[in-house]
Amino acid sequence: MKTLAAHQPVIVSEDAILASQLTEAFLLANNAMAHIVRFGAMMWMLEHKLSARGQFTKGGRGKKGGVSEWLRINAPEINKQKAFRFLYVAMAVAGKFELAGKVSFAELATRPADELPPALAKKQLELWDFVNGTSQRSWLDQFSPGLRGGATEGGRSKKTPEEQLAEEIEAARQLTREAISGFAIFAEDGRYKYLNDAELDNLVLAAEEALGLLKTWQATPKRDRDAQALAPLRR
Repeated sequence: MKTLAAHQPVIVSEDAILASQLTEAFLLANNAMAHIVRFGAMMWMLEHKLSARGQFTKGGRGKKGGVSEWLRINAPEINKQKAFRFLYVAMAVAGKFELAGKVSFAELATRPADELPPALAKKQLELWDFVNGTSQRSWLDQFSPGLRGGATEGGRSKKTPEEQLAEEIEAARQLTREAISGFAIFAEDGRYKYLNDAELDNLVLAAEEALGLLKTWQATPKRDRDAQALAPLRR
């Protein structure tokens, strides 16, 4: 007669634990800036962890891949485009938030308050107050300047929809010129050779996502494209 084997302890891999934590933080990050910054800091730590393991190949491709491939395998519920956006928000906040001492920004943003010394727990509260009431867009604009619109600074009156649209069109054209020039330099001068694996991974991911959006837009009938471009005038 067979006897039931004693229950064996379930061994949970480091990747499984990290994926669970990251997925939980991603779901929370849709609700508040503090959670967005926390998730972005976790992404930042993940980049360093994978880099230390040597889990980066050129462009994040090949057998091991990079952060994008890690997310696909271990945390498929996470939207990669949003995940990297939250990472860039955290990086932008880190660039503006004054942090002294030996603790890193990522550690301050990710560790539970009850695990921090009193002084750092207070500093963490200052961080959440610092980002409270701000938006993803405001930080992304600082990290990677893009299209801006809305009210002007210094108490001046709001731009008209026509003025705002004209500025956005000119900004888009300028960004296009800069993007084409930048990628030409990367290709012709081999500037990409100076990037580390993590930077290559992020660059290729961003380029692939941008190409997908551009091709979808290019395939949209011109009448629909024109209608969407003129939408600000009709608000």
